[in-house]
Amino acid sequence: MRIGIVGAGVTGCLLANKLTNSGADVTVLEKSRGTAGRACHKKTEWGSFDMGAPVIPAYNDAFLTFMERCVSDGVAVRWPDKAFTYNGELNAKNDDADEGKQPVTRYAFPRGVNDACQRWLQGSELKTQAKVAHFQRLPEGWLLWDEQEGSYGLFDSIVMTAPWPQTRLLLEDIPDADEFTGKTSQNWTSCWSVAMEIAQPINTHAKLIHVEQSDIQVVCLDTSKTLSRSPNIHQTWVVYFSHEFSDRHPQIDEDALLATAKQTLCDMFGVSALKVTSSYRHYWRFARPALGEAPIGIFQSKCNTVFAGGDWSFGASFQAAFQASNSLFESIIAQTTKEG
Repeated sequence: MRIGIVGAGVTGCLLANKLTNSGADVTVLEKSRGTAGRACHKKTEWGSFDMGAPVIPAYNDAFLTFMERCVSDGVAVRWPDKAFTYNGELNAKNDDADEGKQPVTRYAFPRGVNDACQRWLQGSELKTQAKVAHFQRLPEGWLLWDEQEGSYGLFDSIVMTAPWPQTRLLLEDIPDADEFTGKTSQNWTSCWSVAMEIAQPINTHAKLIHVEQSDIQVVCLDTSKTLSRSPNIHQTWVVYFSHEFSDRHPQIDEDALLATAKQTLCDMFGVSALKVTSSYRHYWRFARPALGEAPIGIFQSKCNTVFAGGDWSFGASFQAAFQASNSLFESIIAQTTKEG
């Protein structure tokens, strides 16, 4: 069974791992230079840090079991510190009733989610900087074409795991996808994230802060993830801006963005000024489905050889991406067993 997966984010990499373990011949096509998608880890000359998911909350039993396995494998650790909220003052968050869900356990990937994705892709063939533009169905299988007219395949089945706005465009090449895309509407929102290395460390127990009623949504002390981070006496804080702010300012000046991030830390910790020695910013155009948008499930074509899914299928989280990889795998294997 030859399977082509579009997207080397969390869903795509987890699915590739499941499929290769079941004996499939898997090729993963990724438009960027690396893996992990919106959960990626960035390496620079002055340090490395998470620009996507800073800490992974786990609620349900299946995902908790998976994350504990990641801990046993040495790619993840339990986040030992409490989360805090900030609305003029810092307060420890009550994890026993977090967002009305069951008690939450948090995890981090000290070497970055990219490292975990590389492990999950062992046994698969990864093609980076391969932005798939369209599909072609031949009698022998599916051929995938990138923007430079390079071709990949042939594949018995293809799976799209990119963010929904990108996946929806690709589904236009699938004749029987109209019924699914025509009734499926899901608006997405953006996010700015800024990593800052500061010269004078901030002495605080608050290392993960959810900011309320602000242009900032989350602040994380990334260098508190000590395992295999670049040795550095300085702290690196990553500031994640709110989706509303990011949607309003897609082309904001770098100095203005950095000034807002610095002022947030100053206000939060009562510091008069911060010296930023290095910084890096990234704009996530498709960060997640907008607030209030319903999950849209998994797509399976009537010809049973085209599938699509991602975190957008079941929510907007690492846990939802895990759930999507399981559902896609079950759908593919069920169809293969049926044909067999």
